Amino acid sequence: MENRNTFLIIGILLAVVVVAVFVVQGRGGAPVEQALESPAPAASPDVDTQEGTSGAELAMMKEVTVEGDEYKFSPSSISLKAGESAKVTFKNVGKLPHNLVVTELDVATETIGGGKEDTVTITADEAGTYAFFCSVGNHRSLGMEGNVIIE
Repeated sequence: MENRNTFLIIGILLAVVVVAVFVVQGRGGAPVEQALESPAPAASPDVDTQEGTSGAELAMMKEVTVEGDEYKFSPSSISLKAGESAKVTFKNVGKLPHNLVVTELDVATETIGGGKEDTVTITADEAGTYAFFCSVGNHRSLGMEGNVIIE
C-alpha cells in the first residue's frame, strides 16, 4: 500500500510539471534574458514608430543603423535634412540591455538585450540638434549618448 501511495504522489507531481511546461510554452516561452530586460521608457502616445508609415514612404526613406554597446553608440550622430525621415535600426551589440531614446522628437526603441534589434522612424521638421541616449540606469551618464543633427 505504501508503494502505491508513493507512485500516486510521483504521478501527480509529474502531471503538475507537464501542465506547467505547457502553460509556459503557451504564453510564448519567453527566454530568460527577456525577463531580465529593463522596461522601455514611458513614451507619449504619439511616439513615431513604423506603424502608419506606408510601404512607398519606407522605400524612399533614409536608412540608418546605430549599434549600442556598453556605454557608447556607433555612429554617435545621425544627420538629416529638415522634413526628411529616417528608418533607424538600433542593434544592441553589447551584453547589457539598452535602448535608444530621442525625447525631443518623441522617439524611443524598446529596451532590448544583447544581439537584438528594434526599428523606429525619426522625422524632424525643424533644424537643430537633438540628443539621443540610452535611458537604462546610468548608461547616459557613462557616455551612451549621441546627436540627431537636422539641417
